[in-house]
Amino acid sequence: MVGTAPTSTDCVSYYKFDTNNATQPDSVGSYNGSVTGASYTASGKINGAYDFDGTDDIVSISNDFCSGTGDFSISLWADFDSDANGYLVGTIDTAAYAAGWAFVQGASGTLYFVADQSVGSPWDVLLNTGAGAITTTGFYHLVVTRKDGTWKIYVNNVLKDTVSGEDLIIVDNSTTYVGSIAGATSDFNGRIDELAFFSVELTTDNIAYLYNAGSPGSAQQYPFTTAADNAIFMGMNF
Repeated sequence: MVGTAPTSTDCVSYYKFDTNNATQPDSVGSYNGSVTGASYTASGKINGAYDFDGTDDIVSISNDFCSGTGDFSISLWADFDSDANGYLVGTIDTAAYAAGWAFVQGASGTLYFVADQSVGSPWDVLLNTGAGAITTTGFYHLVVTRKDGTWKIYVNNVLKDTVSGEDLIIVDNSTTYVGSIAGATSDFNGRIDELAFFSVELTTDNIAYLYNAGSPGSAQQYPFTTAADNAIFMGMNF
């Protein structure tokens, strides 16, 4: 078994996107997602996923998982249909230096994670994977972590960028958007699967586990469980 499974109690919410339903269940917490426009596909990384057309598709979740000063991690799988700009997930309510946070696809295969404590340029935190981090050739495992003032971004189990000394107070915007952000003109074009929010910084071993558990042929359970944990998650159909 590669890596170490995250502690199950550190997961706040988890979206498998395995049901063709206007309400997407939170398999761990109580914050279900509401689907507008996005379509279900059986061709996810693990079982189903949701497909976003790059125009007006969105899943809205009535919670901001990354507000305040606390540690957090975001883990998801994304399959890109275009190399155009697009917002994968976030809370900012406009594309122009708003308070909040967002996971953003840029040009030339670049991914960004941005966060602002208050409205205004430049971004307080700007994580940048560099060009060529992603292509349109399949699913990628994407992770962002925050530990105190240190922020990190990973693509397919590889650390791509670190920003230190930014101990922000992120405003609570109440809603997390998947596939876009409120007021954006650059929506995500592709599929998103296995979206999870954690209340801690995932370790490199945790990230390795989640990445390898989602890889073809893996015998590992996904996500954040081991055989010994099955009793904790009975009925969740991991």
